[in-house]
Amino acid sequence: MSAGIHPEAILRRYDETWLQLEEVIRSLTDAELSLPGREGEWSGKDILAHIARWQSVACEVVEARAVGREPAELYADYDTWNDRWVVEDRTLSTGEIRDRLAAAGRRLRELAGSLPGARWDDLVQEWVEQTGVEHVEEHLASLRAPISS
Repeated sequence: MSAGIHPEAILRRYDETWLQLEEVIRSLTDAELSLPGREGEWSGKDILAHIARWQSVACEVVEARAVGREPAELYADYDTWNDRWVVEDRTLSTGEIRDRLAAAGRRLRELAGSLPGARWDDLVQEWVEQTGVEHVEEHLASLRAPISS
């Protein structure tokens, strides 16, 4: 584990953030999630699918580091990935997206929580903290806000 990395604190923030996300998701109907305008043209459903995709990517990175490998892809051109994924994910139902998000969030939490301290390096910290916590926090505001017209 690198100096300055505190997995317990990061995981506590992760848990708190995901509880907030789950609460917001429960408060919105499928119809409300399907309306565009939460972030530009994105609907709440698009945002949830977007979060689920990045959680899945974070799982790939953490899984690779858990066995001492470099991740196959670092997804540096995130706008290209976002543009591609939003088109693909719009074919999914809101229920499928909710399920994907829950599974990816659980999986990342399990992976990060079981990762030995020696494997918590800067890359793992970045993906768990930035993707698992800060990215979700960023989108929570849009999910909570009234839809812009």
